[in-house]
Amino acid sequence: MKYNRLFFILPCFLFWTACSGENLTNTDDETEGTGDQDEVVLDTVEFRGLVYLDSPSIEGHLGGSERIVRQKMEKLFNDVTLYWNNCGKGRLNFYYRYVLGDIIPYDCGSNDPDLNKMVYNDPMDFSKYDFVILFDALQDKTDDRGSGGAHGGGSDSRSVITVIAEKNKPKDIFDETTRNTLTHELGHYRGVTDVYQYIIEAEDNPVSHEKFDTYKCIMNWAAAGEWCDYAVNCMNLAGDAKRIGIEFPDFFNSLYPKSMEFDITVGGKPERGIMIELYPSRAGASDHPRDIYSVALVSGKTNSDGKWILSDFKNYIVPNKDKHPEINIPPSLSYGRCFGFLAKVSYGTSVKYKWMSEIDIQMVTFEGKDSYIVNIDF
Repeated sequence: MKYNRLFFILPCFLFWTACSGENLTNTDDETEGTGDQDEVVLDTVEFRGLVYLDSPSIEGHLGGSERIVRQKMEKLFNDVTLYWNNCGKGRLNFYYRYVLGDIIPYDCGSNDPDLNKMVYNDPMDFSKYDFVILFDALQDKTDDRGSGGAHGGGSDSRSVITVIAEKNKPKDIFDETTRNTLTHELGHYRGVTDVYQYIIEAEDNPVSHEKFDTYKCIMNWAAAGEWCDYAVNCMNLAGDAKRIGIEFPDFFNSLYPKSMEFDITVGGKPERGIMIELYPSRAGASDHPRDIYSVALVSGKTNSDGKWILSDFKNYIVPNKDKHPEINIPPSLSYGRCFGFLAKVSYGTSVKYKWMSEIDIQMVTFEGKDSYIVNIDF
């Protein structure tokens, strides 16, 4: 396998890095609409990307020279910066700037083991780079990756994004589609999960046969043009952390409240003995779509106060049978966790359902609460 030299850093890049950490004044014109509202001064957080890009694309359809490709790549990073911050609509605590560090051309397939080792595991200079992007804009090798965009992790809590063309179909990575894809995948870098995983079609819900939708968000649909409140909360919590896995070792799990509490009443009065069943939601996998699993993870009945409480909640939504041997963990549980629960609450012949996506459950933590409370009255 052969690796070419690093692209030289152009003077314009040196100008951008000199501005790192400055205060940036953002007006409503930069977020949404126009007007004479007060200016908002935000600190700038700068993240530098190390890019791997296949040589045939550099020498071919992407521009024909390293100089041209670097100019286009810098513009792409700037476009991501503008899109990212505009979509915050004034709710972000920082102005996020994404800057190109270096480009490393490669001549092998994008799934070559040596290239994978370099991208994911070899020592990386975190004083120069904060995240990695692997582009394959022309899949022309037998050992190339599958097409699409993805985000994953590597050694030392590095964040790695892949953007891959379709087989034998050159991809223009300097377009709006790639801008949107990078913005979505960088959302994962800032600690946000995939919002589309909470969309459940009626035919994939054998319990109540309802369809469940989710929030308008870049983490749902990359071209949405808006970060949802949940995404904004995650970004603001992560703040200026360059490697969230090191600065927040348990970032995602820390968002779960300590408990889930059901308060069930009949005619406004607490009722003992009402049955509650929690059916887990699964993220999509190769053998099943996003769905509600047909067997309850756990069930119980209300006490004399009309309450049923799951303390140690994290070990239910991330099922731990050692701590809770009564639970029924569904097969093929993607990412090892439930993406929410559909509660079935039964009183005599009456049944009520409550859909609780993982996002809705975690939002109470951002509100400063340690319990997710469900109120149902018959």
